[in-house]
Amino acid sequence: MSSEALALAESQSLDSDASRKGLEIEISPGVWVPRLRGDVRLGPSLAASDISLDETLDLDQSEPTFNLEIAIRKDDSWQIDLNGFGFSVDHSGAVNGHGVFGSLQLNDGDPYSASFEINSAAIELAYWFWQPYCFGETADGRYCATDLRFAPLVGFRYADIDYSLRLLGEGEEKVGGEWIAAIVGGRMQLRYDLPDSFPMGEELRIDGVVGIGPAFGGDGGWASHIRASLSWYFTHNFGVTVGYRLIHFNVEDGDFEFDGGLQGMFVGGSLRF
Repeated sequence: MSSEALALAESQSLDSDASRKGLEIEISPGVWVPRLRGDVRLGPSLAASDISLDETLDLDQSEPTFNLEIAIRKDDSWQIDLNGFGFSVDHSGAVNGHGVFGSLQLNDGDPYSASFEINSAAIELAYWFWQPYCFGETADGRYCATDLRFAPLVGFRYADIDYSLRLLGEGEEKVGGEWIAAIVGGRMQLRYDLPDSFPMGEELRIDGVVGIGPAFGGDGGWASHIRASLSWYFTHNFGVTVGYRLIHFNVEDGDFEFDGGLQGMFVGGSLRF
C-alpha cells in the first residue's frame, strides 16, 4: 500500500474513499413478514383489563407486507433514510380468556371477530462520524476494502393505528389514533469489498439501526424500532437484502391504550445508483 494510502487509513477518514463521493441513492423494496404482538386496553371502566392480541384473540398470524426503504447518501458521510409500510390482520374465532374492553365483557369461548391495522412511515438523518476500523486497498485502488463505522441519528416516525373488536350478539368497539414520535438513536455498518477473484458479488454489508423517542398525539407515549440487515451486492448497482425489522409502540388516546408492535423477517432487492 502506498504511503498516501497508509496515511489515509491511519486517519480513518471517510473522505479517503473518493469513489464514494457525491450523491448516492439506494432503493430497497421488499416483503416484510411480521407478527403482531402486544396488549390493548379500553376504559373508562375501572374493570378494564389488558387484552392480549396474540394470546386472547389470535391476531399474531404472519402477514406478508410491502415495505419500502430508501437511503440517500451525500459524500458517504450524511445519510437520510425513508421507510414505510401498511399492515393489517383480521381473525375470527373464540375468545381465549376473560377481560373487559370498553363496553364488551369477554368470556372464554365467546365468538368474536377482530381486526388490527398499522400504517407507518419514518424519516431519519444520520452522520457517519466515527470509523474505528479501515483496512486494505481494493483492486481498483480504493481504500478501506473493509470498514466499520457508526453514526448517531435523529428522525420522526408517524403511525396511524386502528383496531376493532366485535363480540357476536354483544356489540362492537372501534378505537385508534395517530401519533408522531421524535426518534433519536444510532446505526452501525460493516462493509466488505469482495475480491475480484470471488465469482459472484462485489460487496457484503451488515447494517444495524436502533431508535426510540416520545410520541406526540392523543395522550402521548413512546415508539421504538430496530432494523438489522445483511446485503449482498452482485454488482455496484444491484443486490439483495435479508434482515429483521421490529417496531414497538406504547401509546394512548383517551381511554384507548396500545402496548405492542410488529416483528419479523424482511427480504427484498436493493437498487443503488
